[in-house]
Amino acid sequence: MWELICHQTYDWHGLPIDRSVYDNHGEVHGVDVLPDGIAPGSGALRFKSGSGISVPLRCACRPLRAVRVECAIRLTDPGLLLRPLIECPNSFLFAVYESYLVAVHTVRPSTPGINFPVAGPGFHRLFGYPGLHNDGVSTLTHGVSGQTYQVPLNRWLDVAFEHDGISAMRLYAEGRLVAERSPVLAGVRNAGEAGVRIGDSSLYGG
Repeated sequence: MWELICHQTYDWHGLPIDRSVYDNHGEVHGVDVLPDGIAPGSGALRFKSGSGISVPLRCACRPLRAVRVECAIRLTDPGLLLRPLIECPNSFLFAVYESYLVAVHTVRPSTPGINFPVAGPGFHRLFGYPGLHNDGVSTLTHGVSGQTYQVPLNRWLDVAFEHDGISAMRLYAEGRLVAERSPVLAGVRNAGEAGVRIGDSSLYGG
């Protein structure tokens, strides 16, 4: 059973207000505020290099073990290699790499990791955490029924990453399962003091 620990909306002057009971409000860094998002008046934030939201996570989010993150996105720049969506440092990262949905989580240093080839050897370097092995899923290498899914440009859609903490990682687009990996190497690592970052592309060079 899932517990909602953070649900941010941007319909009040672009402020990252958490609508969950935990008041995990965020702090914006260099984002542009748009009055309309997925619906008129819903509000949205435009991220560019070096911009993002930091969320300190005031609730008890340890241990996590399993996680599900959802967001509404619209990609407008076809030239970007990596678009981080949501990251919990040293725990998990949900992103768009080229045009594919990807998610990576860290496992214990003593657990053998996997070489996670999404778009060549550079991917492992971009998503590697020092001293930790990684496990992951993507719509390129783990597409349902062998089908790949690419995020379209200039269109709003809901996307989600789920790690059930037991046996599988899944990616969804508009409520449809588009990638799945099973079995998994480990559950999700605990959230650290850094909390969560949303859209902070500066961490990965653009």
